[in-house]
Amino acid sequence: MSLLHHALSIVAADEDGSLSENRNLLSSPSSASSPNSPPAPLRSPPPHPAESSTLHFNPWLGQQPPSLPISIDTLGLPTLSPLGAKELAKLFDEQKDTLKLLPALLHLLQLHALLSAKRYDLLFITGSRLISTNFLKSFDFAAFVEGILNQVATPKLAKFLERLLNKDATNAAAGGTSGGRTPESQPPPGANLSRLQAAALTILNILYNCDTLPSALSAILPRFFHSFTDEIDHTLNDMLTNPSYTPATSYSTPVQDVKAKAEFILGQLQRIRSHSKGAGEPHMAGDVNRFQQMLSQHQKL
Repeated sequence: MSLLHHALSIVAADEDGSLSENRNLLSSPSSASSPNSPPAPLRSPPPHPAESSTLHFNPWLGQQPPSLPISIDTLGLPTLSPLGAKELAKLFDEQKDTLKLLPALLHLLQLHALLSAKRYDLLFITGSRLISTNFLKSFDFAAFVEGILNQVATPKLAKFLERLLNKDATNAAAGGTSGGRTPESQPPPGANLSRLQAAALTILNILYNCDTLPSALSAILPRFFHSFTDEIDHTLNDMLTNPSYTPATSYSTPVQDVKAKAEFILGQLQRIRSHSKGAGEPHMAGDVNRFQQMLSQHQKL
């Protein structure tokens, strides 16, 4: 099966995420039994009412788009199930030299899969390389991809990061009082570190591996990265000083736990740095150095 047919078969996954082995995207069941009948038109599943990952934007912001074989002023792709998005993203991960081999449609399908799977760091890394390469000369494909990243991907990333940053406050508002968190609603010291470090590492992967940062992304990342840096610092300090903190094991102490957590995050940062395809400093190098220095101080306790 070709890459295109494999990818399209994943897009046609059932609503529950199962993939139909016998589904043929090029013909309906009736046309399969009647070879002379014309193929039925493809139908995309309706978007989920709560939140849709459909790419729908105007990359030229009101300007007249260039004449193309297909209309790209509005792009509607079907909503992917979680399993379908994961399988499709995995399919692209296994390809070699995709920038040279994949047509524009499959590049857009790849971005759609990464967006649906909430793999935001890989979404921006892949998109930035498409922008810097601009391998299609028949029209400004780089501007088209940049429109996706600015108008669709960045707002979703901002919402994702905001939710991680304010999760404690949201939970407290639901179970506490209007004056703030109550002792019962406040999470144990260190409980929020996993999601904070996951968000920070997502941002760091973008900063180290994106060829360029889209304008909308450049506008929001400093604020979020500063906030996550401060929250991680506060959480590690709280693990040290809060008497209600429970060590990870019966043999460890708060100091040992803090040093281990800081060392783990620094190790992940080193992995990102060692796998970086960029030759120079990361974007926002000063903020990255501040983040690393904060963790180094906790590691040297």
